[in-house]
Amino acid sequence: MKIPIEVSTFFAEVAPLLDRVEEIAIPVLSKIAKRHNGFFRYRVKSAESLTAKLQKGEIKQPLYECNDIFAGTIVVPSRTNFPHVEAEINEKFSVREVIRNRLKKPTHFDYDDVHFIISLKPENFETEALLHKLQLELQLKTLLQYAIAESTHDVLYKGSKQTSRQIRLAAQLRALLEMAEGLMNRLELADEILDFEEDKVLELRTEIGEFIKETWDSIDLPSDMRRTAITIEKYLSLANITFHDFTAKIAKNEQYFQMLSLRSVEPVTAILAVLIKISGQNLINRAKKRKIFFIIPSEAEELLPALSKIPPELRVDFSLSNCAESVSSGNFVPNVSDLKTTSKIPIPKLAEQKR
Repeated sequence: MKIPIEVSTFFAEVAPLLDRVEEIAIPVLSKIAKRHNGFFRYRVKSAESLTAKLQKGEIKQPLYECNDIFAGTIVVPSRTNFPHVEAEINEKFSVREVIRNRLKKPTHFDYDDVHFIISLKPENFETEALLHKLQLELQLKTLLQYAIAESTHDVLYKGSKQTSRQIRLAAQLRALLEMAEGLMNRLELADEILDFEEDKVLELRTEIGEFIKETWDSIDLPSDMRRTAITIEKYLSLANITFHDFTAKIAKNEQYFQMLSLRSVEPVTAILAVLIKISGQNLINRAKKRKIFFIIPSEAEELLPALSKIPPELRVDFSLSNCAESVSSGNFVPNVSDLKTTSKIPIPKLAEQKR
């Protein structure tokens, strides 16, 4: 498309302003998204797109009336994040308009993302007065909304051909999206709204997770509680003790309780040490039989001597050299020379980077 010289000149003149917006606003919006486990994307409107918009005849002064010359999107996991994100947007920016809930009929499934028209707050952004008048468009989407929008946008809005079937299919996708998001937002209420017999294994893992959260400070908790609970469930099996009996013994034995009170030792290792104290050689014998290997941090072993009972053959070997035993036992790990011949990056350089 041939771009009018007036539009090209306009873009050349506002380019420094848009560069300043990118410089000062993008970091703030990116941090808001990241704080809510999301991400931020943005674009500057193209000259062709602006020309097409101006040709509709609804805008007199594009710099102040065209609110999407600069447009960004904050994408977060679900709608439950929206209120917190909106609060931060209102705190950091001047919100001129919020557009939401476009759907007027329950039978319609049209475009319904949340839009903000914002500008820079003078008290938060010390910059040129002209920038404070510039309107920015900010969309707030869930991950599912973003995925569907990205996959259908070009076909529905920029294609040379539009059919009723395409529009209908897009509406069906939005209907499915609304159903999926509705279910996702109700995950925490599943116990109240579903009549379903609970799996005993999942109940046990939930109990283990709750025990860990009650025993350790939140800052010391592992991020993957599910995997932690599964590992402890395995250790309980090795010790041949139920979780109920394990917690009962801790409640009665001050020494066990003190072993779990060491904040410098993470939960899995501390619980392993207590189980070794409780079951003794039985846990180790079962681990040998099942070929279970343990990570024994040296600093934890100093604080919890029970861990020293784990023999070398049951400890994870982090060395890159002594692999002969692994090969003979069937647990093959390539030796260093093998790695050097198959890897494009020399092993010494990898080690150097890690240090």
